[in-house]
Amino acid sequence: MFNNNRFASQIIGAITAGTMITWSLILYLQRISGDSVLQYGIYALMAIGITTALVVFRKNPAFTGSFQQLFGQGFKCFATIAIVMTLFTAILLNAKPEIREDFTNSYRTAMVKENKDRTPAQIDEDVKQFHSQFNTVFIFMPIFGYLIIGSLVTAGVSAALMRRNQ
Repeated sequence: MFNNNRFASQIIGAITAGTMITWSLILYLQRISGDSVLQYGIYALMAIGITTALVVFRKNPAFTGSFQQLFGQGFKCFATIAIVMTLFTAILLNAKPEIREDFTNSYRTAMVKENKDRTPAQIDEDVKQFHSQFNTVFIFMPIFGYLIIGSLVTAGVSAALMRRNQ
């Protein structure tokens, strides 16, 4: 199906992102903690998607055997994943403003508990700043994670496939 499709890596990336969104929603709806090991399933799904895109492209007649070509296909895949996941996160945060409120309340509780040397006014100011920057940070931090992990997985799998090709 994908062997001669020049958009195969992007299609695989979109399918992977859809799977990651499904996994994220399952964890969210089941109220699984953000520090649960199950959260790493998102990155495992991403690695599987990138690996799939690279293996599929390696079988493509257009593949000339270069690392650069493989890495380029992996980049297309993980860039697609990052874009789709960013859109999902932005939509989710706009549709569910209580997420920001819950995180802000948790932040306030932690600040009061852990910062005995700060005045209530200072804590209020910190919480206000946290609240105002929440969506930006909550959207962009995972993007960098996806890009870094995507680069590492793509480089590693591409190198492994190149060695295997020799």
